[in-house]
Amino acid sequence: MPKRTSNDLSEEIREAKRNLEEEKGGYSRLIALYRELRQQLRRENDRDLAEDVEKKLIYYLVEYGSYMKTAHRKDEKSSIDSLKQALHFEDHLPLAHYRLGLLYVQRGRFTEAGSHFSKALEVQGQAERFPLNERQLYYAHLYLITSEIHVLYDLHEKMGLLSVPGKYEPFSSSDMSWLYEKLQETESYLNTHAFLKITGEKMEFLSKEEAEESLLQKSRGTGHLYFGDETIEIGFDGKTEEISRDYGKILYYLLQSSREEPLDAGVMAELAGEEGEVKPTTFRQRVSRLSRKLEELGLTEALTMEHGFCTFTAAVPFIIVHRADEQLH
Repeated sequence: MPKRTSNDLSEEIREAKRNLEEEKGGYSRLIALYRELRQQLRRENDRDLAEDVEKKLIYYLVEYGSYMKTAHRKDEKSSIDSLKQALHFEDHLPLAHYRLGLLYVQRGRFTEAGSHFSKALEVQGQAERFPLNERQLYYAHLYLITSEIHVLYDLHEKMGLLSVPGKYEPFSSSDMSWLYEKLQETESYLNTHAFLKITGEKMEFLSKEEAEESLLQKSRGTGHLYFGDETIEIGFDGKTEEISRDYGKILYYLLQSSREEPLDAGVMAELAGEEGEVKPTTFRQRVSRLSRKLEELGLTEALTMEHGFCTFTAAVPFIIVHRADEQLH
């Protein structure tokens, strides 16, 4: 079999993107092709283009590495592996460090979590790509504090098991009790402010359990868009459907901003991390697919297309729930 050229790989990338548009499989093939294209361009001594491809590879690893197996469901191991790969190419990525820190907190690996939160804060001022937003920056400080207290608490307990003559105790029991109290207070705050619920002009911080309960209790005739920890879901009157991250971000923009600033090809490209504008045919296809998904839920004629602009025009109240530190637009 002849070796594939950079042109061959570029065509395969376009095909992989078309499959993702039709929601076939996950991002593993696209990411693998970008990695192979980067290597091929370096072999062809086209360093400038290889650098551009590397930037796209990093983007997909950070934004879509969770969706290697399927475009609809996150996978924790894939997330960790992809973020590590992104940082191998470029270490000054605050968001990648922040997300790795969160994943390690969930696994109880507080030394590694603290290291990544610390690095995220360190490179924030130098980063050209993937900076933290204000809430992420604030949470990074809080998560760093809780991670370090967990590590300190573990060290204190291990030191207590050592029998050393003339042993010095840096922290007394009351010191550790005070630290543990602060740890619980901070973790309680992060838990109760984990999600943001948006209803019209009203915003409310909730725990994950409260957020999911609020969606179950919503009144009939109200739609919802839920960015969960594993999936993204749209729902209306008892019907729900999982959607990809791209379609979730598009619907979020339509619900939040389209009346003042209608969705166009340029905004859609920005939401998808693409340069310039998406092609008119791609723009129409994405809007059409999202419109069909809404129609399947009973939301007919929810989207209006006119002169290359799209707006959400259905007279239906919507609840949006997402992680408070989620970066959607």
